[in-house]
Amino acid sequence: MKNSVLKIFFLIVVVVVSGLFWYQKYVYFPALKQLVSDVYRQSDSKEPPQKGHGGPMPVGATPVEVKDLAVVIDAIGNLSAGESAEIRAEIAGVIKSINFLEGRFVKKGDSLVDIDDELILAELMKAEATYKVRQALFERNNKLKLSGYISKQEWEQSRGNLQETLADVESARIRLGKTKVRVPFDGLAGLRDFSVGDYVQVGQLLTTLDAVDPVKITFSVPEKNYGSLMPEQKVSFSVDAWPEEIFTGEIYAVSPRINRNTRNFDIRATISNVDGRLSPGMFAKVNIVIDVHKGALLVPEQAIIPRGNDNFVFVVREGKAVLQKIRTGLRQTGMVEVTDGLAANEPIVMTGLMMLRDGMKVMVLTP
Repeated sequence: MKNSVLKIFFLIVVVVVSGLFWYQKYVYFPALKQLVSDVYRQSDSKEPPQKGHGGPMPVGATPVEVKDLAVVIDAIGNLSAGESAEIRAEIAGVIKSINFLEGRFVKKGDSLVDIDDELILAELMKAEATYKVRQALFERNNKLKLSGYISKQEWEQSRGNLQETLADVESARIRLGKTKVRVPFDGLAGLRDFSVGDYVQVGQLLTTLDAVDPVKITFSVPEKNYGSLMPEQKVSFSVDAWPEEIFTGEIYAVSPRINRNTRNFDIRATISNVDGRLSPGMFAKVNIVIDVHKGALLVPEQAIIPRGNDNFVFVVREGKAVLQKIRTGLRQTGMVEVTDGLAANEPIVMTGLMMLRDGMKVMVLTP
């Protein structure tokens, strides 16, 4: 009984092995050979393989866009006050009063700080008293000179003393005026680091003053644009404090010098700031329109296929994808200007570019 089971098992094994051998020899290997042959035949064929058993390949396409394209110079700028000054003490003395609030508006001619003036007042009174005495003496000597009772030398000495005293009076009056530190123009007062009773030296910084309407913006551009910018040209810019708003200004000065290290030159523009939202020192992103290309042809940047130094796109013509060489111009926010090679509204293939071949049949999918 045991020997019969073993014989049946070995018989089954022999049948299975024989079947596998027959399948590989007469079915599997011939099929594999035929597949390889088909692949080589297709790669040598002039007509590219079509997706879906010879049918057109579905692709996404977009028409060549036509619109006016602005030629823009981008730059980085900094805002500064229309007028700015450092207010310093012109005489030494003790601070008697402070007449401004930090960061607040002050008017031209107002006194920001009063310095103690008692000593200067005393000097002025002394000079004025001396002047009166010497003036009376000169008038008397002048009469004597006309009568010939005084020498010319004495008369000139009297006149010189009078003029010297007059200069002392004027000097004291000027110094007295400088005890009041006045505002040179309307603007915003800065911060201060002193108090009433502090002693200030000549030239010591008291505060700053900024006129902020209008404000100025200074920026640099490459020398290749030197002939493209001129006074009264419009500029626009944005600042981080108001990122959604575009401010506009007007160029008022172009630097006559080009920096030999950077090969850039400076431009200055002025901007109205009635509401006071723009502040000196702000960072600005500047845009200047220097030209407009009317009726420019634009295609999406992703549709362009670079090959060496040339650029191509696939254009759908008569149901086929045609590889078209193009010449490009300006680039702007994902779009590229085409200056040669395309016509307005031609459908440009956007998807499936990696699988396309020149002349392949395509079917444009409706978005």
